[in-house]
Amino acid sequence: MEKMPGHPRLYRRGAKYYHRAAIPVDIKDTYPKSEETFSLKTSNYQDALKLVRKSSAEIDRKFESHRRSLAQCGQSPLPELSDKQIKLIGDAYYVHLLEEDEETRLTGFYDKDEPLPVPSFDEHMEDGQSLDDETRQDYAKGKVNVFYRGEAEEILTWSNVNLRLDQESSSWKIVARALQAASIRAAKDIRSRNLGDVIETPKTVAVPQVANMPLLSVAVEDWASEKARTRWVAKTEREHRIWIGHFVDIVGDKPLSEYAKEDGRRFKAMLMSLPANWNKHGALKTLSIEQAASKASELGMTPMSDRNVNKLIGFVSAFWAWVHDKYDEEPTNPLRGMKLEIRKRPKDDRDPFTDEELRTIFNAPMYTGCQSLRLWKSLGNQILREAGIY
Repeated sequence: MEKMPGHPRLYRRGAKYYHRAAIPVDIKDTYPKSEETFSLKTSNYQDALKLVRKSSAEIDRKFESHRRSLAQCGQSPLPELSDKQIKLIGDAYYVHLLEEDEETRLTGFYDKDEPLPVPSFDEHMEDGQSLDDETRQDYAKGKVNVFYRGEAEEILTWSNVNLRLDQESSSWKIVARALQAASIRAAKDIRSRNLGDVIETPKTVAVPQVANMPLLSVAVEDWASEKARTRWVAKTEREHRIWIGHFVDIVGDKPLSEYAKEDGRRFKAMLMSLPANWNKHGALKTLSIEQAASKASELGMTPMSDRNVNKLIGFVSAFWAWVHDKYDEEPTNPLRGMKLEIRKRPKDDRDPFTDEELRTIFNAPMYTGCQSLRLWKSLGNQILREAGIY
């Protein structure tokens, strides 16, 4: 961006003017953005001067509001954003760009009959094409410039997003790249509008709000530390860690509130295909656990017993029971109700004796009185007791 004379916060990018302000030092570490940058939606310098003064006053009030709310801010920033959140943020930005374009068209373009302080239609097309060319080049190279980092910080403060992300999070670059992709999609639709095609603006999307909850991998460390102080021995801890690690390998490492029953079903399905001692089978031991389960099914290998499946589900489900008790938000236990119904053993399926059969058995001479141990079938006056005669 090029800094313009007349106001310290006035900048120009292409033909458009922008407000750009650094965050005051006293709130820099807690403010959700690294700078306040946004379009003034005009290419007229005099109008831009008026708008930037008004915007600056509003932003200064916003800084003051942040200072007042610092004492009430008890939650730490999110370490990462989920794939679902990032996708919806990109969708929200796409909708915003189409809404902005629609607003420009409704305001009208400059022509000889109505000399409004707005760009001409040709200028609108040229500005859009210039920005799109620059965005596409950066996107192709995997480059994220300061503009889209600023846009990412701006969109996270929108009311339909409202997420606070750690400034050091690796998600920032992913979010910015999602905004580049959304901008490219929007530019394509805007070009179609320029040709007179009808392109509807989608409804505004909302990014699901999540509690400030840790990633599963982080929470597991707290759980293991707590359990190790009470009843766990090294073997127990190792078993639980191994199978929770496998759970993460299958469904991903996400904030606790992001897991659902679908994750539990996927983990259970993997277990039901996995042979016992799978990592000792030559054909499987070099594969990931999910690949091993799939390969075992292909080879027709006998899966582990239902009891063992339930045991392993229990290892992971124990963690989720602890999560349920620890957090006010009570995240869904994705493995609740997932255990298999154990088949009865054959001897458990035998029909019980009838009353008549029991009477016949206990009315036999060996119970009521027989002649001797050798003649136990013959009636007498002696009772057998554990192979003795009384």
